[in-house]
Order: sequence, then C-alpha cells, then structure tokens
Amino acid sequence: MIICTSNYKEGSSPYAISLEAKKYNIPCEYHTKNNRQIKKGKYIAAITNNGSLLRDLSNIKKFNTQHGQSWLGDAQQEDWINYYLMASEWMKDMFIRNGFNKDKLIVTGQPRLDFLYKTLQNYNPDDKKTIIYAPTWERMQFGGGTKGIFANWFSDIKTEIDAMVNLIMATIKYGANLIIRLHSHYARYYEHQVPDHIYQMIKDLSFISISSMITNPDSFNELIKADLLITDYSSIATDFLALDRPVAFIKEGCGWVYNNTGKWFLMPDERYKMGEVIEDYKDFDKVIYEAFSNPEKNSKVRQEYFEKLHGKFDGKNSKRALKAILEGCKK
Repeated sequence: MIICTSNYKEGSSPYAISLEAKKYNIPCEYHTKNNRQIKKGKYIAAITNNGSLLRDLSNIKKFNTQHGQSWLGDAQQEDWINYYLMASEWMKDMFIRNGFNKDKLIVTGQPRLDFLYKTLQNYNPDDKKTIIYAPTWERMQFGGGTKGIFANWFSDIKTEIDAMVNLIMATIKYGANLIIRLHSHYARYYEHQVPDHIYQMIKDLSFISISSMITNPDSFNELIKADLLITDYSSIATDFLALDRPVAFIKEGCGWVYNNTGKWFLMPDERYKMGEVIEDYKDFDKVIYEAFSNPEKNSKVRQEYFEKLHGKFDGKNSKRALKAILEGCKK
C-alpha cells in the first residue's frame, strides 16, 4: 500500500502519483490530513510535497516531491525523508550544491505537470485575451502584511488602489479578461479572497474574476487560458513556462532568493531574462501591449529555462516518479 499526502489535492504531485498507481492496480490512498491521522504499519511508501507531514512516520520509505521550490531556494534537507524526486538534472545539481545528499535525489520530472499536459491536449483557445495576476503569498515578508496584493507597492492603500486602477485600465484598453489568483495562505484572510478595497473596485466588472487555491487548488485550468502571466517571484511562473507564453515579473525589494545555506538557487537577474520586469504600476500598459503584440519575444529563453527547471513535459512524469518510488522501496 502506498500513501500520498499533501496540504491540498488537485494539481499536486502526490495526487498525480496516486492516480498513476491506480492505473497499475497498486493499492494507494490519498490524504490531505495530518500524519497523526495516518495509520502506521500499513504502507510501504509515503509520498508528499510537504516533508513535515511525514516527520513522525517510521518503518516506511518516504519520498518528497518538489512544490514551490523550483527557484525560491527555500528547500531544506529533512533527515526523515529517504528520497527527493527532482524535476530535472539541473535542479539535482543545484540541490547538491546546496548541501543535499546526492544519493537521496532522483530525477523523474515534475509529476504535477502531467495535469497541465493533459489539459493542454484538450484545450480550445478563446479569441479574447486573458491576463492572470498571481502573486505569491510571501508578500508579507516585504512589510506589506496582508492588506494588499501587489508585492512592491505596499506603502498605503491609496498606492494599492492606484496600481489596481492601472491594471484594470490596461486590461480594458486591450480588450482582455483578468483573473486575480491568490495563494490560499493569502486569500484566507479575506471574505472575498481579496482585500475589501480591491473587491469593491472589481465586484461589478464582468471581465475580472477572482480565484484562489482555496476554491480551486489546481491552477492549470486557469494557466491554460492565460496569454500573459503577471507575478512576482511565485513559482507558478515555472509551470507557466511549459506553455511558452509571455510572463512579467513585478520587481520585489530584497534578497529573498537566499536559502538557509546562504546559496542562490536562481539569481533574480537570470529570472528576469524570461520576461518583462514591472518596476512601477504604470508599466502595466506597456507590458500587456508587448505581450499581446509580440508573444514570441523571450520565447527561446523561456524554453531554455523550462528545460533547465523542469526537464520533461511529456505527460509521463508521474509514471517515472512511480517507478522510482517502487525501486526505492526495494533498497
């Protein structure tokens, strides 16, 4: 019996692996529960994207998939994890340089990307352009707390409103839809999943929709619609690179990319090669214009970085991960 567990289900790598196991009639359970609720002694392997969920389990092989670590540099080796499933050889080398035991790292590709691959096969594009604004939830570390949604413009609500007005006006100007997607750790603070001053601005605008990981954990159904992703340093951009479509980064303040070893995973100036950089909210107009009029710009760089960060995009990452897990259980 295999147990898969994570903080959320849809769109996660553990869930993708659990579905793959069922194809081969391998007994598998999926939980979004605390590990204390998981019966011990019942499983041969446990797979998670949050290592802490498996901290207290014993006499079982434990596998950790990557979640939100493709360039944030926030991964730490956890002694209770037997193996880490790596998205690519480049990521494996990077983890080794950051102190991970190379014998614990197995390159399989990113299982959750199989959901995006499948969605892409059946997608019929809309004639109307779509923009997704999807910041990470760590904005509070820049001093902004939870009162706003723009990573670098948190001085006051007026500035926040000015930024939103500029984004709305640019969206209208280019006849697009806008999806505001916040991380669940962000959205849970608000009644309408966005700050009230933002909600009052957009609630009657039919071309703007609100989404979050609370109501829709799987971001792929929305990423597939996007002609442009605007984010800050959220790792959602690494998944979006699979579609080879324009991405723009709101430039944040300080050296967030350092992990606990003091080493870099991916330098900001490298990341900014993949798309446009927004240093002021007045830049929204020109960034959207550039994305819609010249979507091929930065395409080569996007493809290079996707291959570097994720490696495979063929719908078979879950299969490779399951094979690695079954082989790891024999060691």
